[in-house]
Amino acid sequence: MPTKRFANLPEEKRQRIAEAAIAEYVQNGIDAAEVAGIVRRAGIPRGSFYQYFDDMNDLFGHVFTYLATIKMAHLGDVLGRAGKIPFVDYVESTFRAGLEFARTYPQGMAFARRVYSSADPVVAAHVRSAMQLGVDHYLPLIDHDKTKGLIRASVDSQVLARFVMAVFSDVVASAMLHESGDDQESLAMADTLFDILRHGIQAQEVAS
Repeated sequence: MPTKRFANLPEEKRQRIAEAAIAEYVQNGIDAAEVAGIVRRAGIPRGSFYQYFDDMNDLFGHVFTYLATIKMAHLGDVLGRAGKIPFVDYVESTFRAGLEFARTYPQGMAFARRVYSSADPVVAAHVRSAMQLGVDHYLPLIDHDKTKGLIRASVDSQVLARFVMAVFSDVVASAMLHESGDDQESLAMADTLFDILRHGIQAQEVAS
């Protein structure tokens, strides 16, 4: 994680360094990004970089968290509805708000594309950690809907939470890996998935 020296910098400078890193990652990819490119973009001495971060992995972790924080702030109103609306409606709301965030912050979307195409195990570890946070967030919401009779009591909450995270992360990953920026295909796929979540796949009446 960043050093205390970095934490004590003015907010404007910390943001400038983070945005410089994002620009470097977007242009050259996560795996090929270099300190030289970041300090040049940020307008700081190379030595300062190592006063702020241990290495490039440390910087990536900071940028990953930085973007997640911005996204959570953008989704604030939607996240505030957790537990107040049915779980499936909540998942759909956050998914669509996430797509809207991507449209309003294209650099973030470009960074996400680089993340999903990276082969770096450090990057993969951060993605897995984010997935687990999502699962942990979903679990109490699923259990809450069980008590209200909105989700069958026999459904394994852990399995459902992991299933939802995995499926919709795959939809997002597919969208991120298409440079065109056209998310209509992803939206159509998401609509189908939400329909399956709400109604299942078995016909309501099975002919005898």
